[in-house]
Amino acid sequence: MQSNNPYDFIPDIDFAPETAETILGRLEDTYENELEKLTGQSEKLPVASREKIILNTIAFELAAISQLFADRAKMNLPKYSRGNYLEVLASFWGLSRREATPAVGVAEFTLSAVREEDIFIPKGTRVSPGEKLFFATDEGGNHLPAGGEHRKRICKRKNQHHCGPGSLCGTGGKRGKNPGRRGCGGR
Repeated sequence: MQSNNPYDFIPDIDFAPETAETILGRLEDTYENELEKLTGQSEKLPVASREKIILNTIAFELAAISQLFADRAKMNLPKYSRGNYLEVLASFWGLSRREATPAVGVAEFTLSAVREEDIFIPKGTRVSPGEKLFFATDEGGNHLPAGGEHRKRICKRKNQHHCGPGSLCGTGGKRGKNPGRRGCGGR
């Protein structure tokens, strides 16, 4: 499936690619080199030494701070921005978030075999195309009559927001499979 999201073609960036292990290795090398300069003896740090534990703690904290700074730096980019950061970033271009509205679609109910009695579809019946996306019928009293293989199209309403073109939904502007219909992809 081809994506309609313009950000899908922009490569990901990482402002803090180093892990805590990489930082720890660099700290250990620096410590051992400085120790050799001061004492004239080349010595590797034992795994359970006090110095190794301290360096390990420092490396973890530096990695955590680095990730926090990287996240804040990404908030300046539309591809990664979210929440209030997205609101402020959008205000630079005179944009604002649309009010959340449920997405609407159409589901088709088909009988797999001829039935002897009518099949009723009550209001609120949940339907899913798979995974975690659910729609619910917003009309009641629908039925598939007995005696044939009938099809019935019923309007469905998704219990989530609409994120059409130009909206700032915080989901990265990802669109659905049918961009011309109401729902995530335009009206």
